[in-house]
Amino acid sequence: MSAEPPPPSSNEPPAEPLATGLNALASWLVPGAVGVWLLFLASVHLPPEFKPAGLYTIVLGGAAGWGLGRWGNVRNITPSTTAVVLTWLIIAAGEVLAPVRAHWIVVKVERSRPRSTKIQVDTITEALRQTLAEEPTDVSDESQQFRNQVRADLERSDRLHQEAIDARQRHLSFPGYLANRIPEKWGPWNDPWPAVFWGAEIILGSTLGAWQFRRMMKKRRDSKSFS
Repeated sequence: MSAEPPPPSSNEPPAEPLATGLNALASWLVPGAVGVWLLFLASVHLPPEFKPAGLYTIVLGGAAGWGLGRWGNVRNITPSTTAVVLTWLIIAAGEVLAPVRAHWIVVKVERSRPRSTKIQVDTITEALRQTLAEEPTDVSDESQQFRNQVRADLERSDRLHQEAIDARQRHLSFPGYLANRIPEKWGPWNDPWPAVFWGAEIILGSTLGAWQFRRMMKKRRDSKSFS
């Protein structure tokens, strides 16, 4: 009677079943993503002095990656390339959500301010416009110069009023919000550079977060190998 030879011994732990690995990844992914996005949304309400342009979003991305790494250690997930890519995407989504939310708040506040529903016509200005529209024949040179000066002042007032309307419309637009994020001491930034700056923040913050996640997971794996 022959007995089958026992399987060769191995010091490596048995491979985790695929279903179990996917369940662990899902249990890490969903709460982790929600937590990161809530972190970014909450950061919108920080005072401006705690949000230096460019720096705080990148640091926030690193903190989010650190938190996802800690949560990954709790859920005992494998530090795979998939997990790193998912971390990058989660943080990138948070980097997008925060400015979109902040812009929405600005627009909501601006539109909630009470405004008169009736256009109040300045009778004096309208009378001046009608008078200047007429060209009398018997007018002295001095009177004509005065009329030209008043006409120029009215045109300049109209131009400034229109520029104020255009500036307000741009301020309420998302590109205008991105431009307003740039500190005044950096000088004027024309399109598309505010959007390029925002894109760089997303890339750098997400990359730092993914690196932090990988570092935390590697730290746990190294500590297990020495134990």
